[in-house]
Amino acid sequence: MKKLLLIASLSAISTLSVADNIGENYEKGGFILDGYGYLSSNEDYKSSSFYGSTSFLVADGLSFGVNLGKYKYSSKLSDYYSGDVTIGTSIQYAFGYDAAADTGLVYSLGTSVSYQMNSNDTDTANPEMLGGPFFRVDYFLAPRISFYSRVNRFTSISLDPNIVEFEDAIYYIDSISFGISYSFANKDITWNNVTK
Repeated sequence: MKKLLLIASLSAISTLSVADNIGENYEKGGFILDGYGYLSSNEDYKSSSFYGSTSFLVADGLSFGVNLGKYKYSSKLSDYYSGDVTIGTSIQYAFGYDAAADTGLVYSLGTSVSYQMNSNDTDTANPEMLGGPFFRVDYFLAPRISFYSRVNRFTSISLDPNIVEFEDAIYYIDSISFGISYSFANKDITWNNVTK
């Protein structure tokens, strides 16, 4: 009896994995969980960050995301700063993939905006707004799991009231991030079946 249950379980799992495909990850109604980190720098600035993100598919291929993160950075122009919590949002569109495939590449274009509160050794606040476009490439190892890289071009605007000249509050950051993603396709979400 145990052998029969084992065979039935393996058959069910293999049937599900064969039936899944990349295209289902980008259908309206699903969502995606991401965990990622990035390194960024310019001639005066270096930072590292780690984030968790959830993106909701509001239309086929189009997702709206929210993220929460922690970061650290240092600057040649000022004292060392240690980052507090960063919150943000993003929107992106996925394209160029074989919807019927169970592995392969997916490309995305998007933009993001985040708010971060910096605190230095003197406990003074130096909040910033970061925003800009990004290009993302996912490689799906399995129908629901991908590793990805994202290239960002941020514009940072310091919200520090002590900065008198507005142009001194603006600088640009190029970054590349790496992460892992797990997709919950609309067909896999059980609460949809309850409401039907």
